Amino acid sequence: MIKYTDALITDYSSISTDYMLLSRPIIYVLDDYEEYQKARGLSPENALDLLVGYHVMNISDLENAITEVYTGIDKYADARDKLLLLMHTHADGNASKRIIKNLGL
Repeated sequence: MIKYTDALITDYSSISTDYMLLSRPIIYVLDDYEEYQKARGLSPENALDLLVGYHVMNISDLENAITEVYTGIDKYADARDKLLLLMHTHADGNASKRIIKNLGL
């Protein structure tokens, strides 16, 4: 279903890594960041650097992020595209072909 969305609103979930393949805006709700960091921690230590998109801490931040995305502003596109190259070795849509080839089918 995510391919039908215009943007993603998420927390620390790994769905954002997969969503990067769509090259669409991501809004991270991080209002509990301090508590989460103390209770569970984040790995790697620079995890916030890997959450390329809006960092929302309150309802006002969320409203602003949604407004920008709605009006077509994608100010994190370049940074997200650079991170995509680090997170996904192959982002060409040919995963099935590679699997078939590697299995010798």
